[in-house]
Amino acid sequence: MRRFTILFLFLVSGIGAVAGQAVRFELKDTLLVSGAPTGIPVEVYNFESVVSFQFSIGWDSTLILQEAQFDPAFESGLVVNTFDNHINISWLGPVGGLSLPDGAIFADLFFDTRGCPGDSATVGLTEEYIPWEVGVLEDGNLNLAPPDTLPNLTTWRAPQILPFQDTLICEGNSVTVTAACEGCVEFAWGGGVDGASIEIDTTGVFPLTAISENDCVFQDSLSVEVDSFKLEVLRDTILCPEDSIQLALPDTLVAYNWSTGETEASITAFSGGLYAVTVTNLNGCTATDQASVEAEDLPMGIPFADPPTLCPGDSTLLTLDTASVEMIQWLDAEGRLIAIDSVAIRVSPDSTQTFSVISTNGCGADTAVVAIELVEFEGSAGQDTCIAEGASLELGATGGTSYRWIEQEYPVNPANIPNPVVQPADSSWFVVEITGAAGCVILDSVFVEVATNPLASIRPISLITPNGDGMNDQLFFPNLMKFPNNELTVWSRWGQAVYQKSGYQQDDELWEGTHNGRPLPDGEYFYLLEVNGERIQQTLSIIRE
Repeated sequence: MRRFTILFLFLVSGIGAVAGQAVRFELKDTLLVSGAPTGIPVEVYNFESVVSFQFSIGWDSTLILQEAQFDPAFESGLVVNTFDNHINISWLGPVGGLSLPDGAIFADLFFDTRGCPGDSATVGLTEEYIPWEVGVLEDGNLNLAPPDTLPNLTTWRAPQILPFQDTLICEGNSVTVTAACEGCVEFAWGGGVDGASIEIDTTGVFPLTAISENDCVFQDSLSVEVDSFKLEVLRDTILCPEDSIQLALPDTLVAYNWSTGETEASITAFSGGLYAVTVTNLNGCTATDQASVEAEDLPMGIPFADPPTLCPGDSTLLTLDTASVEMIQWLDAEGRLIAIDSVAIRVSPDSTQTFSVISTNGCGADTAVVAIELVEFEGSAGQDTCIAEGASLELGATGGTSYRWIEQEYPVNPANIPNPVVQPADSSWFVVEITGAAGCVILDSVFVEVATNPLASIRPISLITPNGDGMNDQLFFPNLMKFPNNELTVWSRWGQAVYQKSGYQQDDELWEGTHNGRPLPDGEYFYLLEVNGERIQQTLSIIRE
């Protein structure tokens, strides 16, 4: 909006006057609202050493002065006379004059207004009612000067027509809009619709003209947009037995109402059927969508372990009972692949752990787990020792709830206690069967060395590494080939005979740590080598890595 500045110039003249000095009273251009009270400030500029003034402010009939408030600095000596269309103001100040900073508000004039949009009225200083003059002290002399007078322009702003904000409706719906403005008596919408209300069901801009009771014309327009919200997200799909399908919608919508009764953006379908949803967007508009979920076969695999509880060193057979399975993947507790396409595998876990199996076909995958519990149990036949020839020794097995010493050349009596007394004539191995928690049984041995050594030419072997590198891959006793009358038996620590051979090393057959053609797990084993009635009893470690 343009602003108009009224300059009231008070040119100082007379004895001692300084040419060009001016005192200015300024009324700012003001925007008025019809029917509302409005204040117009009167500012002063170059107001220095002023001792007196008198002037009139006039206005036309569109303004009605309600109140005039003046700077308290002028209370003493101020005379004001108010009339219907003007106000006369005079002031006699102190002898030394009064000074105010530029822009100081001398007075506020408060008017009631009436008019139409685009109307204007003048408020300004006028000499029609009293002569104008301003007295200013300069160098001790009083100078009186009449000012030039300029009018001030005021304009009107129309009262608001309601509603002003644009409107949005959902496709298929309509909205009824009712306009209102203070003092308006007639309304006309574009398109020939009269009255304050209009029903709208299409996108467009709808102009409105309102006429007030004093024949003022106000115009505005309303923009209406139709939200053609559609939802085409869901797709028909298949569902395999024991599987689920997530039906997901954008999470930016306001409300979701599924045929299942759920109200989230996404739901999970566990069975076949028709799934329908009605959603509401941010504009309050609704849309529907649906998906057909068809149930189809899914591969199924149920694993079980035989046995599910193991003693240390034992193995178990994991078997998968399958239906509609094309591919099988076995995973260990760390998620590493250990076998593919085998319905049964043998494992020897070293701790309680869970194995997973994934059964797969074209429909999907089924994952199942089987837990193997390993009983924590450790037993010992005692530390190897040495005794003098003819001496006796108390054995000392530990870790079990019961014990059974295996019968051998030298009596162990009683054989069912952990610490029987023995008196071997030669160095001997004593083997004990130790029963512990959950009935787990392990075999351990203790070597009792006697001074004599009938098999000094045959060195016992305690380690083989059957990993195919050509070194220690087989159990081989130096010089055993000289003694064809021999027999070798190898046991696991739990008493299972895993290898037996008469005349060992008399042909090409050498033991490579296998049982029934399959590699045995790494670990500790026990063997007995009998040569010409003499025995070598020894623990044997198998390490492949």
